[in-house]
Amino acid sequence: MRKVIILLTILMFFAGGCAKKSDQKETPPTSTVKKAVSYWTCGMHPSVHVTDEEYKKGKKNCPICNMPLTPVYEEKNTEAQPAQGAAEKAGIEP
Repeated sequence: MRKVIILLTILMFFAGGCAKKSDQKETPPTSTVKKAVSYWTCGMHPSVHVTDEEYKKGKKNCPICNMPLTPVYEEKNTEAQPAQGAAEKAGIEP
């Protein structure tokens, strides 16, 4: 009898786990904006810079260690620009 109770308890945990997965809704990707690749580099040799055009032509490995290159994306400055006169209000001289 004890084995049956343990078995039923284990089965209930598995059934509960499966039910939670079906209740979850699929979330859309956080960012659908494609980032532009600035250049490709090696993780071990950051001095290696390969342009996107060279990478597409076949130069996909580091010339020093032959590891696959990784992309470095362009940074977009999303910081808010201070309003005109904010420097004067803060007492900062140009």
